[in-house]
Amino acid sequence: MVAGAGFGVEWMNVVPDSRVGGRMASCGYLKGKVVLLDVRDYSENAEAALMKQIQDVWTAYKSKRFVALGSHIGPSETREAAGNLIKSLHLTYSIYSEVAVKNDEGAVEDLQRGVYVFDSTGKRLYFGKDPRQAMGIVGSAIFTESIPSSTADWKAVLDYEIANLPGQAYLRIRDLKNHKDVLKKLSKEYPDDVKRYAATWREYGGNSEVKKLAKLVETTRLIKDRDKNSRASKRLNAATLENLIRQYSVLTQSANPFIAQEAKNSLADLKFVKAELGR
Repeated sequence: MVAGAGFGVEWMNVVPDSRVGGRMASCGYLKGKVVLLDVRDYSENAEAALMKQIQDVWTAYKSKRFVALGSHIGPSETREAAGNLIKSLHLTYSIYSEVAVKNDEGAVEDLQRGVYVFDSTGKRLYFGKDPRQAMGIVGSAIFTESIPSSTADWKAVLDYEIANLPGQAYLRIRDLKNHKDVLKKLSKEYPDDVKRYAATWREYGGNSEVKKLAKLVETTRLIKDRDKNSRASKRLNAATLENLIRQYSVLTQSANPFIAQEAKNSLADLKFVKAELGR
């Protein structure tokens, strides 16, 4: 999984208001999102075509629960040249001068040049040199995250969200209740887990913060995935988004750190949409 991005190092290609929510991405922000991490020397003109392919992935999927990051691995004296090339290519995904990745044992490992793809639970799905192959895996991972293809996938995503993202877990269990065939299979294959999901649902039902958080997560998802040519989308403006941000900001002060972090994640996404509206 991506352990952290930036380590206090500024992004190389964007002004503050165009960042993810106007701040540097963190491990917490990446939770529950499909992540593509491109590691290369961003000062090398010979790699411009590959950088543009990564930009294509970001353009195609940035409205989803997806984050594209770049990591410049050239020596420090190439930072200026990298910044100039990034600007000349109009790359809009976020590029850092330092990113760290943890392996399955939790140890930080050295990054190799290439493209990494992680699913919404932090599992590494791909590492290679081909951005177009990575694009296909990203698309498949986003679809699987939205509509799990097997009971094992349902269980993996639900367990992760219950542990880390209560708002998304609330929506996932609600969605599962409408998938009677999946629920029947889960009850047969994982009966104890289904009982736990039912208990979690009852717990969420009595928690006003979780229900409000779920509404924020759902609203953010609809705004990010909107049809930009629709009448409703054309009525969306910075003032509307600012009102939503203000309305839900109280959740970031929750005593529950998971509620607070997930609220920050969704508010960061709303701020990102707001920044895009101003472009």
